Amino acid sequence: MKVTSLNIERIEDRFPTIYITLISVLLAVGLEDAISQVRAVESNELFNWIIVIYVVGTTLSAWTGYSFVAITQLRRPRLLDSFNVFGLAIGVFILNSSIGAAHHWFFFAFSLYMLLASYAVVYNVKMLADTMPFDMQFWDWAPCLWGVLLYSPPAALVGGLSYWGMLSGRVEVVLAVVAMTQPPLWAMSFYKMWKIAMDRAQESVSHPA
Repeated sequence: MKVTSLNIERIEDRFPTIYITLISVLLAVGLEDAISQVRAVESNELFNWIIVIYVVGTTLSAWTGYSFVAITQLRRPRLLDSFNVFGLAIGVFILNSSIGAAHHWFFFAFSLYMLLASYAVVYNVKMLADTMPFDMQFWDWAPCLWGVLLYSPPAALVGGLSYWGMLSGRVEVVLAVVAMTQPPLWAMSFYKMWKIAMDRAQESVSHPA
């Protein structure tokens, strides 16, 4: 009988590919679900399409963050990786569930999604920091965290005001449009942080202290 030894290096090398593939599949399912939801709703209300556009934007920015971090990795899988990936998918489906519902549900879902995203940012940046040949400080990536965490309380407040009937439909649409600015702004802040980290890593390797 042929005995094949466990190849740890092969596992570590293949994990990033599996990680990115799973994320891509889950995000694609989330986008398909958003389109299906808005088509199933009898009303062609603008607010529903705003939610779909936001879902598209946030899945693209999430894929950017997850995939950029994953390609820097050469490691073994961890149990928390499953929670990290599937938590993202759950968050997207929570957002999708607000399509066709009362407007306040979108703001509540958005607030919850930002909390989930805050955890994801901390987890993914920690993974990125583990592979860097220099010590990443909190202020190196803090804008990425603020870009999700600080959106949550205002969104919850808006959801409450909407629930109590204190906001007009036009104001709700305007605030939902403001929420749509979060994904591109976050993606830009993340890419800036990631590029700076890559440049510093290259300098550290080329010119070790």
